[in-house]
Amino acid sequence: MADSVFACWSGKFLSRPIGHLPPTLHISFSADVDAKIVADGLGLAKSKYLPARQRSSAQRMLMDMLSSARHLSVREEMQAAEIVRKWPDLLGQVPLQDSDIARYCENCPGLLKQIVFGLADEEQTNQTIRTAIPQQMNPVQHASSAELILRRARDISPETLFKYLGAVEATCRVQTAPSSKEFNVRLAAKVLNKVLDAHSDYAVVMAIEVNSFCLTYPWVKDAADLFARVRKIQDILEKGG
Repeated sequence: MADSVFACWSGKFLSRPIGHLPPTLHISFSADVDAKIVADGLGLAKSKYLPARQRSSAQRMLMDMLSSARHLSVREEMQAAEIVRKWPDLLGQVPLQDSDIARYCENCPGLLKQIVFGLADEEQTNQTIRTAIPQQMNPVQHASSAELILRRARDISPETLFKYLGAVEATCRVQTAPSSKEFNVRLAAKVLNKVLDAHSDYAVVMAIEVNSFCLTYPWVKDAADLFARVRKIQDILEKGG
């Protein structure tokens, strides 16, 4: 059953011209080969047929994202390929905007996680995470964003934390249920504490934003504890400790 579904899908996918790719792209595979060949084949084809002079920095980032992803499940590999099939116009756009990359990431969260976990460049890591954080977050989006930051806490920049904290505050403002606000505040406090473990100086760099956030939700113990920790770090740094 799985073989027939995969073969049917691949036939539909390969029958459609994609961006700068030739009308027919011959890819042979056997059922026992990991579906990773799909995403790898797309990355190779894009590199071959998309002229280098037409690649924007965002397009190069997307290509790096696809090629750097490893250890994806078969389902996630199929999701990645389906995204390219669903929005083939993205491959031909110059430049490819961050919002376009977000469309890829939003529809294949497993791919996004593997990309962020595997990227070596800190600037690219932060750019990818900032792109993936929406203006407001539902619980699943918040959990996903938090996981990305927690896993790359040592590499997170203040700009990325500003974007994350702004999204958390925007989310809390429109929520009416105290339990929903508490969930977001507690998760944000966990993220900020983890980053502070790696970057204690952020307690000074982000003092206004973090203190304001904590004082907005004093009834949440995690926020009160974070506020006390930030003040303690500030005192230590001011004394030259």
